[in-house]
Order: sequence, then C-alpha cells, then structure tokens
Amino acid sequence: MDNQGRIILFSGRTEGLSAEEAGWNSSFSMQTRHFHSELELYFLMEGERYYFVDQNTYHMVPHTGILIGKNRIHKTSECPENPAHRRFLLEYGQTHYDLLLRGLGYPGFEAIGTELSGPVCFEEKEWERICLLISELKTSMGAGEEHSSIILKGMELLDFYVVCAGRRRSASSKQEAGELQGKGTERIHQIIDEIAQYLQQHCSESIRLDDLSARFYISRSRMTSMFKQITGFTVIEYLSFVRVQKAERLLRETNLSITEIAGEMGFGNVTYFERVFRTATGHSPLQYRKKKQI
Repeated sequence: MDNQGRIILFSGRTEGLSAEEAGWNSSFSMQTRHFHSELELYFLMEGERYYFVDQNTYHMVPHTGILIGKNRIHKTSECPENPAHRRFLLEYGQTHYDLLLRGLGYPGFEAIGTELSGPVCFEEKEWERICLLISELKTSMGAGEEHSSIILKGMELLDFYVVCAGRRRSASSKQEAGELQGKGTERIHQIIDEIAQYLQQHCSESIRLDDLSARFYISRSRMTSMFKQITGFTVIEYLSFVRVQKAERLLRETNLSITEIAGEMGFGNVTYFERVFRTATGHSPLQYRKKKQI
C-alpha cells in the first residue's frame, strides 16, 4: 500500500504554501511519479532514500535536502538496508513566491529548481538552522498566524536552502550530479540513470525496447520492470514525456510549424503528436503556443 506504515507528524497549509512531516516505520516507495506546478523542498530527517529526478538517482541520507523544480519528474523509493525514514516536505506556489525570489536576486520560480538541482548535505550548524526554521514555521502554521507571516517564514527557509546549495555548487564539482556511491544494490539505479539519459539525448530517434536493452546489457523484462519501479514511468511513457517537454521549448522559442515539431521530436504524425501533447499538458500544441505568446 502507498501509505503503509505512514505516520503524519505535522500537516499545515495556507494559500501558496503547504508543509508536511511524516515518518515510515516500514518499506515504502511512491507508486507513481510526480511532476507538478509547485516548487518542492524535501528534507530527509532520518533514514535513507533513493530520489529519482529527471534522469538521475540520488542517494539521500539524513540531514540532506533537495529542491525539485516546476514540472520536473521525481519519485522516491526505499533503501532496502534502511527502509524506515522521516522527512519534512514543503510545496511552494508560484503566485506567492516568484516575486519574492526575484526580489532577493534569484532567477525566479521556474528557473531556480533547475539551476540548483541535486541534493545538499548540510553541515552541523547549517542543519541546526534548518531545524530551527522548520520548527518556527510549524509553530506559525499551528498557531494560525497571519497568511503573510507564514509565507515569509516559508521564504526564509527556502532562502537559507538556496544559499547553502549555492555554496556547495561553487565550492565543489568533484562528484558528478546523480553519481551514486557505495553499495552493490545501487548498480541498477546507475543503469536506469544511464537509460534515462540516453532517452533524453536520443528522444527524437526511433527507439525499440529490444535495442535499448541490448545496448545496456540488461534483459528487456528486467529493464522495463526496474525502469517503472525507479522512475514511475514505463520506458515509452518516459520517452513521450521527454519529447513533449522538448516540444514545449520549440513551441515557445521557435517559429517551427506544428508538423515540423512533430517530425523533429520523433512523433510519427501530427495527429499522434497532438494527442500525446494534449494528454500531457491539457492543451493542444497550438493552444500552448498561443498561451505562451500572450
């Protein structure tokens, strides 16, 4: 079950910001992938997790945080050696936080989650500050303080995370984003990461499952089952999602026709492209282009 063993320790919500602290005392993996319009800030308080984001798997350990940007694919799964865990999760709405981010000199709501990808492992003093800010936010939400006060406390926590993430990125590039270390059980995550990266880079090409499994020296059945388990997508669903994301960029940034974009992204025909695009975005390609040009 999706919520088996789940214990809600805190839950709070106001317009533009929601927060939840929860723990699991047994195995738990998200059954579905997520991609949504909020910024998601995730702190792992206790235990270990694997966190798949876009095309990389990260091994999360205690006192680690990760920022997930708008419309980025993400899914957590258990670490078999240490399935029990506790996390604190915040979701920030664009309407309330885009101007606040820009006012602090950050690139804005849509860009910041992409620019600061990858986990941040906090030093002791930094983690103490994170825990203090979380405690203050929970107190404010629990006491029903004014909406503006809660929004600003959420911004203070996000700002501190971004400052720490910026330090880490400028201080070291020793470990490649998405690199996993340590245990033999992580090898399958590395293979799935490589497959996801290949699909990102070759999404406009015709890709057959048999050819893909042969390329990465893994059986087709093992590949398809583990890809679904780790990413939440089937291989074909993931490929379609990547194609739609890149088609969105072409619709926004070029004058290519809908037919040309369908061909560029490897869709067999315009009708199929429009159907897949509408399923993923809720709009036809033409509606999306007109909306983004307003």
